[in-house]
Amino acid sequence: MRDPVASFTSGVNEFKPVAGMTTTLAELKQIGIVNALRSCQLFAGISLPELNVIADITSIKPVAKGSYLFHEGETSLGFYIVQTGAINVHRVNAAGKEQVIHVFRAGESFAEGTLATDKGYPADARAVEPSQVLGNVEPVKECLADKTAPPAHQPFIRRSICKELVSHSTISLFC
Repeated sequence: MRDPVASFTSGVNEFKPVAGMTTTLAELKQIGIVNALRSCQLFAGISLPELNVIADITSIKPVAKGSYLFHEGETSLGFYIVQTGAINVHRVNAAGKEQVIHVFRAGESFAEGTLATDKGYPADARAVEPSQVLGNVEPVKECLADKTAPPAHQPFIRRSICKELVSHSTISLFC
């Protein structure tokens, strides 16, 4: 029987699952982001090289249970993809009652509609359990607005976001 401990070594910034193969923490993070993007309908049909470009401009944000990711009216920093946990997107009516728009779970994206406007977020977003989201922040927004953006970024992001905006009823409620 093979010794599982002997099959890998780890240092401060590397993990060696197989002799001769070195994977850094940055590479593992990149793989995790690409896999999360791949599980999201927004990025269906996007090639691996394109997903890697998107992953390069994607940040990971932990959100504690009960913490807000954003509030209605705040300037949009981009859209989000739930990697783990659940995010409740809601508005508060005049009577102070919370009206849930949708609870987004792993693999679901939200706030894409804010990329098309400067009005800010149209609702609040709060973690209903410990969560981690991927954020495609300003670089994506700038890419969509800038027709001179690098060809590696612009067309596939615009194509996939537009496709999702048209077909996803939850997003139209959120816009």
